[in-house]
Amino acid sequence: MKSGCLFSICAFLLIIQQVSAACTPDPVDKSKTCTAYCVWYTCPGLKHTKRACPADFESDCKAQTESIKFINSKNSFDLEYFSSKENVTYISGCSDAGAEGYSCMKNKTLAFEDKTEGKVGTDICFQNGEPCDSATETTANSAGSETTTPVSGSTEQNGALKLIGILAFGWMLLSAAWIQ
Repeated sequence: MKSGCLFSICAFLLIIQQVSAACTPDPVDKSKTCTAYCVWYTCPGLKHTKRACPADFESDCKAQTESIKFINSKNSFDLEYFSSKENVTYISGCSDAGAEGYSCMKNKTLAFEDKTEGKVGTDICFQNGEPCDSATETTANSAGSETTTPVSGSTEQNGALKLIGILAFGWMLLSAAWIQ
């Protein structure tokens, strides 16, 4: 009976590990891992497009405050964004788990470059694959108008993790009661 409880706990830990998203920015050097998704980004001051964690974007591109503010108001874990004013590109949406992180990001970046080709002076934004009308919101913000801020995907992710925790706790209680 005790082996059944041990098996249940090990299975639970394995499931939780598979559910949580993680990303390794460098497929060769796996010493650094992002807790959520990786991002590919570029901004003034960087010599090339960089693949790193979302927190790295904020520190590398800290001078581009409007873009950081805009990205944080969106679902920054599944976003394709280009700001013509600040010359910032931010692409996210792939993790290592099940999505072949590096090749997924490469394909997503190439597809976004095709969408932005020839669009000079235009802000472009796609959230969860759908246009988020960044040009209108950026224009409204610069004119001093108020805009509504959509719900961030991170709150949805936190809610999902809470639900998983509640279910896991119930599963462990049920396993312990079953052993008794």
